[in-house]
Amino acid sequence: MTGTFLAGSHAAGNTTSADPEPTSTATAMTKDGTDKNVVLVGDGQDQIEDVNDVTDEPTPAPQPPEQAPPPPVEPTPVPPADPEPAPEPPVELTPVNEAPEVDSILPSGGSFGVAADANIVVWFSEPMDKASVQAAFNLSTGNCGIFAWNSQATKMTFNPCNDWAYGTVVEVEIYDSAADKLGLGMEHHFQSSFRVLRQLTTKIYSDPERDGHVYYNGFVSLDAQPIIVSRQARGFVSFDLSDLPQDLVQITSASVHIRQWDSAIGAYGPATGNLLIQSLTYGGLSSGDFYANAHKLCALLCLGNALDSRLFSDNPLDGWKSADMLLAVRKDWNDRANRNYLSQFRLRFETECFDSYQVCGNTSGVSLYSGNSMNKPFLQVTYLAP
Repeated sequence: MTGTFLAGSHAAGNTTSADPEPTSTATAMTKDGTDKNVVLVGDGQDQIEDVNDVTDEPTPAPQPPEQAPPPPVEPTPVPPADPEPAPEPPVELTPVNEAPEVDSILPSGGSFGVAADANIVVWFSEPMDKASVQAAFNLSTGNCGIFAWNSQATKMTFNPCNDWAYGTVVEVEIYDSAADKLGLGMEHHFQSSFRVLRQLTTKIYSDPERDGHVYYNGFVSLDAQPIIVSRQARGFVSFDLSDLPQDLVQITSASVHIRQWDSAIGAYGPATGNLLIQSLTYGGLSSGDFYANAHKLCALLCLGNALDSRLFSDNPLDGWKSADMLLAVRKDWNDRANRNYLSQFRLRFETECFDSYQVCGNTSGVSLYSGNSMNKPFLQVTYLAP
């Protein structure tokens, strides 16, 4: 620093113990040529306080205000499930001052083919006096049974003690003494009727043009008389189901009957075993039908054991032989379109021999009547129909 300092003087020998007071001021020239006021204080007059040369601190850049963190997102509460509505109490119908009547009945009047275990259900136009209705109810077959009503007393159900007999016509009557809850009786006597399913039985004779036998080597004897079954030959019989009614409800039994008129020595013995019957579809008889796969027949209620053969006879005596073939005939009927309405069967012995006579030894067999005889094979079928 350059410049002239003007200083005051102290009295000679005078010493002061108090803080020195400023005695004068001076002006000094700074390096950049500007004037600065300085204060000279006591013994520290050689120290200069630059009262104007204050270094300004750099102003920091303004900071954006801190944003508050977003509030935590609360999970949307799941609305509680609506409570189960309370069951509505049964509606009590108020009787009207009019004569009641029957609105409808099941089985409907004039219907045919009603199931043997069907109940009778009657709907009324208004709440009824139960006792008077039950007393006025009458059946041609007898009134043994149980009555049941709905809570509004407008629907009556009659459950008979026993199933209806097949083919029975049941006449239903409700006399006009049947009254509503106000005591008003019906204006008219009600009548209705229905017919229960009929159970019918028929014999279907075999078709001689498809009866015959086939040997293991492919030789075919068609339209044969007799039908031969031996250790080397299998017999075939065919029945046409097309005469059964198309609207039949169910086949309840079916059995094949064939008359044996001769048996060779050794038949049904150890060499042949028993005579078996099989269900299969062969159409017109050909050599390949000897080895064709038979349809499976259920045994032991079909619980994992399906057989393809059933015992037809274990008795060498001549006469009629038969076997229950219900399941096979039902399948044939259900698939009648694909099987041309045919129900066909093959007869064979348990033990067979597919070699020459010299190796097979005893070729004993039986002779059966065919459709070309007076003792035609037949299929007896019992079924339910309207």
